[in-house]
Amino acid sequence: MATFSYTKIFFVVLFAVLVANISAGVFFKYWIAYEAEVAFEQASTELKRASEERKRKLEIQQLRAKERLAQEKARKELQVIQQRRSQERKSNARRINREVCQYWTKAYSENRSRYNDSMRDKACNRTR
Repeated sequence: MATFSYTKIFFVVLFAVLVANISAGVFFKYWIAYEAEVAFEQASTELKRASEERKRKLEIQQLRAKERLAQEKARKELQVIQQRRSQERKSNARRINREVCQYWTKAYSENRSRYNDSMRDKACNRTR
């Protein structure tokens, strides 16, 4: 018959429980380390994505600002060109009116008729 020693059984069970606890602790430690690493990688990826998105938004804002400046510059240049053209038209109109006045003044001095006098007065009134 086999004799059982309760002391030996106690130590075997105690050893088994200790090995199981240590194994569970080691497994839990590696599992927590793995989860932490995954969480860190996700956070790092999210931060990189957010940083890149901020950079893109900043670049878009800068491009829009440059575009607004270019449009404003083009609008101002167009206004200057339109003002110059308007001044040129007015200047040309004054010059033509002076020439017409001079023509009718000369025509009146050569031939003192009522028609020439009337035309001279009308032409010279436009120059004033």
